[in-house]
Amino acid sequence: MYLLFLKRRIGFIELKHLLGLTPGNLDHHIRKLEEIRLVHSRRTISWRPLVVVEITPSGAETFREYIFKLKGLLAGIPDKLLHETNG
Repeated sequence: MYLLFLKRRIGFIELKHLLGLTPGNLDHHIRKLEEIRLVHSRRTISWRPLVVVEITPSGAETFREYIFKLKGLLAGIPDKLLHETNG
């Protein structure tokens, strides 16, 4: 989602390489995200068939909300906990 949030659309092959996933594994994740309408994939034809994955407006808004929540959670971690070592 982070890559799609930044780029808005990306080819399946490039996404597979960037994430280090197998085609089947990536396809599974994309299908799950499509089911909840966070992304959309489509086939395009250029000099070869290509699958392009795009973040939906709803997906971008959902991810943006997630980032704000995560930033709030991380801001609540006391600095001293970040500098402690176990042992």
